[in-house]
Amino acid sequence: MKRLVLLVLVAGCSSSTPTSTAPATGSLSVTVTAPVATVTGLTVTGPNGYAKSITATTQLTGLAPGSYAITAQSFTTADPIVATAYQATVTGSPATVSAGGTATSTVSYATRPGSGALWVVGGITVGSNTMSTAIAYTAAQLHATSSVAPSVALSFPVTNGRNINVNEVAFDGAGNLWVVNDNTSTIVEYSSSSLGAGGSPTPTVTLQLADSSVYWLALAFDAKGDLWAVEEDSAAIVEFTPDQLAASGSPTPAVTLRMGPIHGGRPNPLAMAFDGQGSMWLVDGSWTIVEYTASQLTSSGTLATPAVQINSSVAYPYNLAFDQSGNLWLAHNSYLNNGSPVAGHITELAASSLKSSGTASFTRTLNLPTTSPYLAFPVAIAFDDNGDLWYSDITSNWIAEFTAAQLMAGGNPSPAVTITSTTPVVGVSLAFDPHATSLPLH
Repeated sequence: MKRLVLLVLVAGCSSSTPTSTAPATGSLSVTVTAPVATVTGLTVTGPNGYAKSITATTQLTGLAPGSYAITAQSFTTADPIVATAYQATVTGSPATVSAGGTATSTVSYATRPGSGALWVVGGITVGSNTMSTAIAYTAAQLHATSSVAPSVALSFPVTNGRNINVNEVAFDGAGNLWVVNDNTSTIVEYSSSSLGAGGSPTPTVTLQLADSSVYWLALAFDAKGDLWAVEEDSAAIVEFTPDQLAASGSPTPAVTLRMGPIHGGRPNPLAMAFDGQGSMWLVDGSWTIVEYTASQLTSSGTLATPAVQINSSVAYPYNLAFDQSGNLWLAHNSYLNNGSPVAGHITELAASSLKSSGTASFTRTLNLPTTSPYLAFPVAIAFDDNGDLWYSDITSNWIAEFTAAQLMAGGNPSPAVTITSTTPVVGVSLAFDPHATSLPLH
């Protein structure tokens, strides 16, 4: 009996001995440096379906050991004229979280080069050659009338030919700048990283177009990120997919279209824009505005009949842009009428008038001022985030702004802002980077 009692006592003492337990989870510290207090599009994902959105510097605790990915999207900060885009640099991703440990990662945001600006593309004739140029004005510069040097001035290759080489500019979703070149029949991309400082950037991608010795005048992205270009002489319209835009070469367009006769004659398209439904609108040299619907653009062939054909009652429409309400605005060139010069105009076609063919009934016509001995000659127009319209006048060598209120009134407004460049550039195309999200631009 004594032995039994002893065994019981020993067992009792053994069961009360304390034990230690190792931590089962860890932590992740994410340090965020940004120009705003909170950011969007910043997520952490990890084991067992873990997903967490964060907006600022954060320490995440109670995490299962494993690999965690930190992903950050670009975001924009608003401005009445043009937003500024910020892109992220992430270090320490994926981060390995261990039991009882703290992993670290940092996310730093910086202004995307080229963003927060209005870009003016054109050139300068130098002897028998043409120097193509892109200049940018920041939102701060665009708020008041001035004669000011652009924030950035880029020089593209000097070319032989009949025209300013760069004829149109378009930005893709990543802020890369694309231009279509006339004398060289090329489409060229300059990466966003090359847009922050002046100089002669190296092209990221160069696409050689099949039709040479012709006039490539228009360029635009559709909602899918496909890039379209238009040539005047052959009335060709070509499409390149995002995959085709990834590398230089001479790709066969995904779609090649030819415009059919306009008013029974040879078409000569001058400018192009997409509306909110994916239809392509073109200004033709016969004073005609035509629409081809998205379904007409899906396969190669001849575009025999436009969905809508509007005959302009104001002479020489040359460029076009849609506003936030779907109204179509046109820039009309200056011209000679029986030897007498007639100034250029800006006109509006209401969205409701774009549904059927006929002769245009313009909702508004704006007469333009000039500081030149020559009459106003607008060649490019673009809308900003506030719904104000900017245009380039090649005779006054300025870009100018009409506010939304001035557009509603029509008549003979004086521009709310005029920017006269100290860099002598004939501006033939305008584009905001980034464009207003409410506009049908991509």
